[in-house]
Amino acid sequence: MGWWILARVLGRAPSAPARSKRRHPCAPRRADDVLARISRGARVRSRVAPRAARRGGTLLAGLASALAAPRAAVVGQTLQTTFASVVFSIAFAVVVAPIAFAALGARSRVGGYLFLVSVVVIPEIIASALAKVLPDGVAEVLSVPSALSALRSALGPGPVEVGRAFRAVVAIAIFTGLAMLLVRRDAIRIEEEGGDA
Repeated sequence: MGWWILARVLGRAPSAPARSKRRHPCAPRRADDVLARISRGARVRSRVAPRAARRGGTLLAGLASALAAPRAAVVGQTLQTTFASVVFSIAFAVVVAPIAFAALGARSRVGGYLFLVSVVVIPEIIASALAKVLPDGVAEVLSVPSALSALRSALGPGPVEVGRAFRAVVAIAIFTGLAMLLVRRDAIRIEEEGGDA
């Protein structure tokens, strides 16, 4: 039923499936209701994601793995990997929410996706192409995916690479700050357009 509602909103489902003659009491009545629920859910998830990452499944799975470890030597590596995963989850939530809002906020759907590709995918392709030319550590902070990967790798099993983790955190903070500036600029532009009308 859920796939049909989403397909109906996108204009790809010409009619209801045979089994959905009875409408579920919680099902939205119009496409606007679906979009409102999706946007309301995205706002809530962007605020709650850092808290969920701290308390969520990553931590629970890591602790369960540490408890189930067959040898004591593996427990330390498992806990270090769990810590790296939790930090990665928090950093991911912190950086992706503003980027998504900046990409899809005041643009058309296609324009938003093109903006998202230009912000996430193209810099990663350029960074991987320039990795052999640039000094060590520079290419891994030129794009969001590589900065997140560098953070996780720096904190992962083995010796903690403090300098690499610091560079990754600074890069993530810069990406988040730039995305927040874009979101603010778009919000001001929408407000001004609304005031002129």
